[in-house]
Amino acid sequence: FEKQRLYKQAQAEYRKSLDIDKWFVPALTGLARMEYRETEYAASMESSLKALSVDTYDGGANMMYGLAGLVMGDTLSAIDGFSIATQDVAFRNAAYNELAAIYIRKGDYRKALSYADQSISFNSQGSEGIQLRTLCLRKLGNRKAADIELNKLERSDPLNHFIRFERYIITPSEENRDLAKSHIFNELPQETCLEYALWYFRNGQIKDALQILELSPENHPIVVLWKGYLHH
Repeated sequence: FEKQRLYKQAQAEYRKSLDIDKWFVPALTGLARMEYRETEYAASMESSLKALSVDTYDGGANMMYGLAGLVMGDTLSAIDGFSIATQDVAFRNAAYNELAAIYIRKGDYRKALSYADQSISFNSQGSEGIQLRTLCLRKLGNRKAADIELNKLERSDPLNHFIRFERYIITPSEENRDLAKSHIFNELPQETCLEYALWYFRNGQIKDALQILELSPENHPIVVLWKGYLHH
């Protein structure tokens, strides 16, 4: 049911499984995922902890523990969960990216860079890891290395708007502004700008997020709301 995106049915089945064996780790982890989707973060964390009490090194349970902890503002628990989740190849890439993002938000760009590098070492084509590495390099003042990363990303993922948005942030010229806008061909360009602005926002870069929103079509209600929120 979960793979079919029938989440309520999936949650019911996980609960049925736990009625038979309340310590069955895959069912506890599955239930934690369903609770997280329903924004029941405390319940998700509790289900994850039950799974971890049986198997401390379960990758899926640690990943959910980290995600729930992060949303609840428990950064230390999130770091613990993601750190152990990196030992599981199924979650290693995502966990390293989450750790990099946490330290970016803390302003510890060197530590964030080390996690982004580990993410890329495991998955050299992972766009998220490359984006996080590029951001770290820029914040550390190494714009030459950041530009090299953008060139690599452009070769592997030329449709990724991050490339042109980041170049515009680094050098906010009219040429870079027009180049960024000219590559957005879809019928809802404001959604593209919002998506990347929120990426910067989630990584603690409010000024960069606002700069991206300036590229969006003027006076779109959702864009105006987000601008107001970020200026707050």
